[in-house]
Order: sequence, then structure tokens, then C-alpha cells
Amino acid sequence: MSLGLAFGIATMAAFALSPVFYGLGARGIGAVKANAIRAIASLPTAYATYVVVEGEVLPAMGFGGFLWSFVLAVIGNVAGDTLFIHATKLVGPSTALAIGNTYALFTVAVSAALLGERVGRTSRRASPQS
Repeated sequence: MSLGLAFGIATMAAFALSPVFYGLGARGIGAVKANAIRAIASLPTAYATYVVVEGEVLPAMGFGGFLWSFVLAVIGNVAGDTLFIHATKLVGPSTALAIGNTYALFTVAVSAALLGERVGRTSRRASPQS
């Protein structure tokens, strides 16, 4: 089994368990507070993983990289996760996940519109391991 396949399966398991834990952990508190607690708890773990894997204390990035990271954090981690936690409270983890995972269709449309990517059969982009 390739390492990529193993990572894919591990990703699937992590993403499958996340809504359940969102539902359990967010009981009795608001979605914004639940997301803030999740972020505070995950930041040290993510940073420690970065230091161990990359061997750097601070990432080297220009202003453009910092700006896109900030936008990604606001859209994905703040807005997306907060709305997802709120959805799990209203309709349950399984329904919220089923609806939320249709984001892939939106990604295809936005990638085609903003990045000019072709929709359909395309050649694979070269990966670092190719």
C-alpha cells in the first residue's frame, strides 16, 4: 500500500470522526465558543507538528503567503468550522456532514472560474514525488 493511500485512509477516518466530536464537544455551548475552544486546543498541536516535521521554529513566507494564510484561516477555520458546528447542533452530524461535503462541487466551479482550470478529464499536475 502506498503512503499516499494510507494518508488518504487516515484522512477519511479523521474527517469522519470530526463531526461526531463536534457534536459531543459543542453540547451546551454556542458554535462560536466551541470553535474558539477547538482552535485554541489545536493550535499548539499544529505548531508542534510543524516544528517537528519542518525543523523550523517560524515559517519563512512573504507578505502574499501571510495574506493568503490569513484569508484561508478566516474562511475555513473561522467561518466554515463555526457554521459547521452550528449546523451539527441544528440538524445533527450526519446531515451537516452530507450537506457540507458538497463543497467539492463549489470548489470545481470556483477553480474553473477564478483559476481557469478545466473541468473534466485533465492531465495530472506534476507532483514533488514524480
